[in-house]
Amino acid sequence: MMPIDVDPQQLEMMSKEAIDSMRGVAIGAPFLGMTFDALLMGVIICQMVHWIPLAKQDVAHVRVIVGVAATAALVGTAFTWAAYMQAFVFSFGQYAPFTSLEYLGWYGTLDILIVLPVQTFFAERSWRINGQSTVLLCFNAILIAATGAMGIATTVVTRGEDVFNRTQTSCNIATAWPGVCIFTHVWLTATILFGLFRSRSLSQRANRLLTRVLMVSIESQLPSTIVALMIMTVLLVDYKSPIIPFIAITHPKIFCVGLLAMVNLRHTWRIQGKTTGNYSVEPSDRTRTIHVSLGSTVDEIGLTTPKADMNEDDCQLSRQQSDCSVAEAGMGVAMHALRSEYVVKVKRNGQSFQY
Repeated sequence: MMPIDVDPQQLEMMSKEAIDSMRGVAIGAPFLGMTFDALLMGVIICQMVHWIPLAKQDVAHVRVIVGVAATAALVGTAFTWAAYMQAFVFSFGQYAPFTSLEYLGWYGTLDILIVLPVQTFFAERSWRINGQSTVLLCFNAILIAATGAMGIATTVVTRGEDVFNRTQTSCNIATAWPGVCIFTHVWLTATILFGLFRSRSLSQRANRLLTRVLMVSIESQLPSTIVALMIMTVLLVDYKSPIIPFIAITHPKIFCVGLLAMVNLRHTWRIQGKTTGNYSVEPSDRTRTIHVSLGSTVDEIGLTTPKADMNEDDCQLSRQQSDCSVAEAGMGVAMHALRSEYVVKVKRNGQSFQY
């Protein structure tokens, strides 16, 4: 694909012809994008109002991640309104601003200001749930770095272009960027689900809790993955599609909404479970301390469990300190589900597995 060398007057005529043939979509898509972007920003503000009083219960890096993502969302909204004020108001009567990629290309960089913190949040969850694997941590870091690099590259290669004047490199990078996002989302979600699935216990109550956590993990990342898939599909089908601005504008906000929904839901479950951060069953010489990772917080709980021993296929039940990653998604309800649980160690072929 070779770029077309056109002067501003020719570009204006070509833009007018293209937009007049589908004015409702060509003008309506960015207008609806602004509207939906403002709506999502309102949702984010409401989520932040709910989260800020509870932020002190989160660990420091989670507070930083949420703060960066929310600030980037606000910056993105300001940029969107400034860009389309230029198109709708200050350039009123002109068609070229709606086919130019001068502003639209910046969403590659604006997106990653939100996408990278969100992916970092879920990558850290994946790392902890899967036993703090160094290999997994490095692979997650590579995927996140690739997402950031592709976003910046999208901004760089689209500078000065319009929908009629695009190089093959520009189209390839713009299409590959959501592809990298999709792969990273799916990978992080899959590793989180795998780690949670391995944390199943002997209790039906704990397993019901696990199912709830699994569903929340999927729901928090599914919308942003679908939107990224939509961007890639549209670019593959028609790189001149007028609905691209709508998707590009709203894409990063959906990431931020999913992140804040996950963080706030943990606090909501904590409150509903009447968990205060320090739990004990008084008094008992069989009380054991459990460190429960609530995803964004870490609590210390004292639980009473009866002594029991079982010998079958080298299967032993013992009362030990355990890192209950089953409650990693963060809910105080887990305390009630785990009151009568045991730590199960299974030895097979000389290897030890803990559930």
